[in-house]
Amino acid sequence: MMVLQRVVKDVLLILLSAIIIAGCGDFKAGTSGTPDVEREISYCSLPPDGERLEKIIAYFVTTKGIYLYPQTIEIPGGTREPVKTALEHLIKGPQRDWGKSVIPEGTKLISLEISDNCAEVNFSKEFLERPYNLMVLDKLKLQAVHHTLREFEDISKVTILVEGQPYEGDSRFSPWLNSISEENTNPTPSDDERYFKILVYLADEGGHLLIPVTRRVDIKGGFDNGRVPLKDLAVEAINQLINGPEESEKLAPTVPKGVELRDLYIKDNTAYVDIGKEIIIKNINKEINEKLAIESIVYTLTSLSGINQVQFLIDGKVMGSISGSVNISKPIKPSKWINLVSPDGL
Repeated sequence: MMVLQRVVKDVLLILLSAIIIAGCGDFKAGTSGTPDVEREISYCSLPPDGERLEKIIAYFVTTKGIYLYPQTIEIPGGTREPVKTALEHLIKGPQRDWGKSVIPEGTKLISLEISDNCAEVNFSKEFLERPYNLMVLDKLKLQAVHHTLREFEDISKVTILVEGQPYEGDSRFSPWLNSISEENTNPTPSDDERYFKILVYLADEGGHLLIPVTRRVDIKGGFDNGRVPLKDLAVEAINQLINGPEESEKLAPTVPKGVELRDLYIKDNTAYVDIGKEIIIKNINKEINEKLAIESIVYTLTSLSGINQVQFLIDGKVMGSISGSVNISKPIKPSKWINLVSPDGL
């Protein structure tokens, strides 16, 4: 009798463990029940002592020092000076060797003051040095400071000082990251009503990070009161992802070659993206990280004003997943926390 009770107890423990594991696992296509689909591409974890983590974003450059990119870093919850912590990470550099700090070596943060939505940051004299002796990085270091600080909702203006004196270089903020052109163009036609700037999210050479790249595109005709239809911009943005980076850009594609965009339409601020399944299913596991592919499309389309989320369709139908890694059965919103790195760097 005691043996039977022990067997029953062991069986119940096994079943309970299976239920817990199933509840924590990733949603797979074809599973029953209601998956967690009302989601952002976001993350949350606990440090070893059980204290909840907070997140900050700092901007770094790729290993070859060409592109500026945002990286989310988890920090201990309850950090009293998160803005200062973000600047310290900006100076120190990323936790993984996928990128590096664009702030000159030896730079120290002397002081930081925030008042009336303006952050005044005072660096040591080393900030004036040219990072890695590359002229292009002089501009990127300023944009890294601006973008890192403007990730905080209560900061809309940044003033940079060096040893207490105003920085004499051009420290104006530009929303267009990694742009080959200095023209400040919104999704509004330029003088010839054909050229526009859009942000597309490609991958670094190692395929680890999403890199926002400003592309100047040519869209002809169909303008309404001097503006291009949102659908045309969205289609062009997806085509930019499908075509992938130029060889000279030293970036990696996020979407498999040969993917067919069957249709794209926008309703109630949701972009419906219909793609052919054959190439996707054939190549997504071999060449492209599924999660990176989904995120690149979501971030690219929601960077356009008027699109808040993306619903994926495969051959016109809603699918649970492409290869089992990401749930695409309901619209996906972009997360603020892009390129997340956990405290142990994993």
